[in-house]
Amino acid sequence: MDVLELPRPVINFLRTMAKEGCRYVLSWDIFGGTDSVTLTLTWKLSNHESQLTTSKSSQHYQ
Repeated sequence: MDVLELPRPVINFLRTMAKEGCRYVLSWDIFGGTDSVTLTLTWKLSNHESQLTTSKSSQHYQ
């Protein structure tokens, strides 16, 4: 099994989201082949009293 090495900003983002786990819902998709990988992170604010806010970030690694 190959290991995906993420850049420091992505790791820091995931750590922040983990600390805020009660406030956000985070999902991800990883697509790739032998030469490159695309990681897509999607997060939503999980406050049911306000309108859900969705943001999406996509990174492409080679």
